[in-house]
Amino acid sequence: MKPIQCHRVEGLSTLINPGDFFFTYTKDDNWGDNPTTLERDPVRLWYKNPHGNIGSITINPNKENGAAWHWDRNLDAPTIKPSINEHNRWHGFITKGMMITCGR
Repeated sequence: MKPIQCHRVEGLSTLINPGDFFFTYTKDDNWGDNPTTLERDPVRLWYKNPHGNIGSITINPNKENGAAWHWDRNLDAPTIKPSINEHNRWHGFITKGMMITCGR
């Protein structure tokens, strides 16, 4: 599968195409709270994967539940580490604003 260019969108209702993503700040996932500057760190990254499924990951460094991803603080072309593994849905990386699928 070819890499997909990521595009930052405004919120859940605008997650239309694979590669679309947005951030939320609050732990209760206030859908409209998409940062435009780094005045404070967002806690979730929401995205539409290459197969068209919506997913989200925790990027909060507090790691409350033990699972969190490192984010390079780039709001428009993010790099997320390690890979994102949605069991039986998608496994891949978001690197410099590109979604890259692992394997086939």
